[in-house]
Formats: sequence, C-alpha cells, structure tokens
Amino acid sequence: MVTFELFVLPAIDLLSGAAPRLCRFFAASLRRLSTRRVNDHFLPARIEWEGREARVMQLPWQGSGDDRCAGAG
Repeated sequence: MVTFELFVLPAIDLLSGAAPRLCRFFAASLRRLSTRRVNDHFLPARIEWEGREARVMQLPWQGSGDDRCAGAG
C-alpha cells in the first residue's frame, strides 16, 4: 500500500495529465524514533487526532514478514 501511494498514484497522475495529489501532513511522534538508518524506512503506525493536531504512535513490528499488524484492530 505504501509503495502504491508513493510511486503508482503519482505515475497515474503524471501520465493522465492531472495535477499531483498531495496527501502529506506533519504529525508529532508520541515516542522517540531511532535515527540510525540512512535510507527511508516505513513502519506501521497509528495516527491519533487531537483537535487539528495529528500524533503518530509507532506500532510493534518484527520485520517485513510480520503479519500481526494486518489483523490488528
């Protein structure tokens, strides 16, 4: 899903002549995140809204084969 949002939707917009969609917003992390990685790293997270402010809570994750997050909720 992340790959589709990052690469496929912008390509569809570009090829169809539509203006690119911007669905980004800033949010404060509720927990300190590790900054050791050099490359982009996408982790499962939950967004909680307090009024107009977004806060992000990282969810537990064991790696790319971890399917526990898919059934959460």
